[in-house]
Amino acid sequence: MRTKALILGAAFVAAGVASSMAQSNVYSLNIVGYVNVPVPAGFSILANPLDDGLSDTNVITTVLATNIVANSQVFTFTPSGGYNSTVESYFADFGWFPGTTHLAPGTGFFFFSPTATNITFVGQISAGTYTNTLAANSFNLVGSVVPEALPPGVPGESSTLGVPVTANDVIYRYNSTAYAAEGGYDTITYFQGFGWFDSVAGGGSTNGPTLNVGEGVFLFSTAGGNWVENFSVN
Repeated sequence: MRTKALILGAAFVAAGVASSMAQSNVYSLNIVGYVNVPVPAGFSILANPLDDGLSDTNVITTVLATNIVANSQVFTFTPSGGYNSTVESYFADFGWFPGTTHLAPGTGFFFFSPTATNITFVGQISAGTYTNTLAANSFNLVGSVVPEALPPGVPGESSTLGVPVTANDVIYRYNSTAYAAEGGYDTITYFQGFGWFDSVAGGGSTNGPTLNVGEGVFLFSTAGGNWVENFSVN
């Protein structure tokens, strides 16, 4: 059952139905809980892997409400407008300000932390089909809509995220320390007839490297379209 490899430090309770969890099994069609994601000091790119299930439509004050270090910041991006002028800042005695940013599942964002820590996403995930719409001929700051640690792959390829791609689409994976020689980004390019080529790994799996739960990336998509993911708990 894939879920055991996908949820990082998650704790779950059933929502409306009986559930149980062992290291290898989760029984529920509607799971709520949290995902712990380690972040370094400085910048990283994250993506919300859970839905808060509330009418606030995943506002930052709910999605990122636990284990946030004072003076952390969040920067968001849209294909049409680039980096948004609203920067969210976290104050120890107040919380997020202005606290109005919405981070829907699959939305990527830059996260700045003064120190290395583990932040916590809070929300839920139900079995079903999920869609993240990609803009064409644009950079999309995105991540998996569901908490799955898998390589990008292509649509229809099992045990991958099924990212829709065309020739020469590129994933930019950020880590200022690990990819310092590449300007902070590992570029993972899709070549027709081959698959994904990882510039840092020098090839590797044609499905690309595994993207972590809660990790965001820049995806330059030529054709755009719907990134469709299916989540199952059995």
